[in-house]
Amino acid sequence: QNFNILDIPMAQVTLQYLEYVEQIRQSNLELAAEYLLMAAMLIEIKSRM
Repeated sequence: QNFNILDIPMAQVTLQYLEYVEQIRQSNLELAAEYLLMAAMLIEIKSRM
């Protein structure tokens, strides 16, 4: 599915990511790190636009 990255509400996405990372942090640290990296990459891309 194609979408415009500028339409992504980063504050809401960030909050959802952090909530999910907190849930999985204790059981799967590697997966939590991957989710944080993905969020950071999206924020960086959006900040350049």
